[in-house]
This record gives sequence, structure tokens and C-alpha cells, in this order.
Amino acid sequence: MRKTISKVFFGLLVIALGVIFGGNVMGIWDIDVLFPGWWTLFIILPCIYLIITNGPDAGNITGLAVGVLLLLSKTETFGKYISWKLIFPAAVVIIGVCIIVSAVRTERRKRGMIYNTKSSFSSKKLIYDGKPFDGGAFKCVFGEMVIDISGAVINQTEPLKIFCLFGETRVILPKNVSLELKSSVVFGEIENEYPENDCGIPLCIDADCSFGAIRIIEK
Repeated sequence: MRKTISKVFFGLLVIALGVIFGGNVMGIWDIDVLFPGWWTLFIILPCIYLIITNGPDAGNITGLAVGVLLLLSKTETFGKYISWKLIFPAAVVIIGVCIIVSAVRTERRKRGMIYNTKSSFSSKKLIYDGKPFDGGAFKCVFGEMVIDISGAVINQTEPLKIFCLFGETRVILPKNVSLELKSSVVFGEIENEYPENDCGIPLCIDADCSFGAIRIIEK
């Protein structure tokens, strides 16, 4: 759904540019697309795209805020109030707020949660070949974890919840899965390399990553 919305957004943007250029050529109006600070759109638009497709996180929210502040600094109304000296502390404050929000949200999600498997300062590889997989919660802190369900009998009754902090978690999926991914990232990376499949076995992954990496791949 997010990818569809992002494609519609950029499609409308392209249409708007075409209408503007067409109106300029026909003399209907004279809109200068190279307005002061137009280059900030190369910061703002990619951040909006990432927010739509991957959800908000510290990186794309900070980038969007910086881009908007830079754009406003080029206007006559706000230019006298906004400078580079203000943009840097504003970015630092936004990053701090994002970290606090993520920490509070993560703590609420973890409260009362029983983790099926934990990996702290160690490496674990979990292989479910021929075994039933119903979901569950997995935690990786300062370590490495591999969750291989490529050969499992998937009958998910609860989401596959992954919490990764200063570590790396890899999830290996079979080919016949229809993946639903929910993600929350703060100074980390969630990389989904699994191809889209709307007709496979439903599988929900709820991933939370801070200062680490979560990778979802196909075997």
C-alpha cells in the first residue's frame, strides 16, 4: 500500500511539472520552476518518499526538516530568521526527539513480552527445517542472529517480532510467502530483499532496529 501511495505521489508530481511546462510554452502562465532554493527539493522529495515507503525514522524526518528549513531560509519572509547556525541545532533537537520517541515506543512494545530467543554478545542460528513456525519474539543485542524458516511449516498465529540493537539479524524466508513488513528504525537499517508475492502464505514481520541491521532475504 505504501509503495502504491508513493508511486501515485510521484506520478502526480510529474503530471504537475508537465502542466507547468505546458502552460509556460502556451503562454497561459509564466511559472519559474527554478525558484530560490529549488535545489532543496532534491532533499525534501526523497525524504518524503522514504517516509511513505519505509515509515518515519530519525534519518528521513531529520532530512525533511533540514530541507524545509533550507527552503524557508531562501524566502523573503523567513530568510531573515533562519540561517545555517539555526539549522544545525534544529537537526540535533529533532534527532534527539526521534530517539526518545523510539525508546518509549520500544519500551512499551517490550513490556510484558516474552522472547522466544535472545542473543546478547553472541551469535545464534535458528533453523526450523520441517518444524512448525507460529511466530514469536526474537531479541538480538550486540550480536548476530539468523532466523531460517525457509524449510519451516508456516502457520503463523502471531507476528514474527524482531528487536535488534547494535547487532545484525537475518531472516531467511521460503519462496511461497506473502510478506507484510512493519518496521521502526533509528540509526539503523532494515533491508527487505524479499520479492513481492500476493498469493503466498501470509507472514507478518514486525521489525524494530536501533543502531543495527535487519535483513530479510529469500533462500
